[in-house]
Amino acid sequence: LTGDINLVIKAMGFKRQATVEEFGQFLTWSKDMEIPTELIVAITKKSKAKSFVKLNDYVLNCYALKLSSVKEINEYFDARENMMTLAKNVVKNLGLYYSDLSSVVDTYIMPWLQLGFEQEAILKLSNYAFKSSIRTLDGLNNQMQNMFKLGVLTSDAIDNYMDGIVKNDEDIGK
Repeated sequence: LTGDINLVIKAMGFKRQATVEEFGQFLTWSKDMEIPTELIVAITKKSKAKSFVKLNDYVLNCYALKLSSVKEINEYFDARENMMTLAKNVVKNLGLYYSDLSSVVDTYIMPWLQLGFEQEAILKLSNYAFKSSIRTLDGLNNQMQNMFKLGVLTSDAIDNYMDGIVKNDEDIGK
């Protein structure tokens, strides 16, 4: 077990021995929760956690999601990183700033993607929202829900929808 926890410590980038508390935490994961060391090391590497407190959050999250292979862990963290980048761009498009985007991903990005929105569509709608003086995530979320009801989930569908509005406005103008 000492060798196993040293793999975790090394994956964190440390060149020291584990503390008693860290060893206890590792025992909870490996013995009580029966998580293989290779999965704990994979979570450590992909999460880039630099403390056992933060690593514990990631391990518990992966455990709750029943991620049981290195491949699943890698895919989860890659998808999460992708959603973080999307959240950063959406927030920026709205003229907002969040130091921690986790809540934006959990509250908005993940549900929008689960509804079937393309990432490019989400970015387009966030740009459109800003130009329409919608500068909050809740305001954008209302717009997203309306688009979902209309079945407008892709970048092309948004372009067609916007073209239709412009054409309609022109017809009304005439």
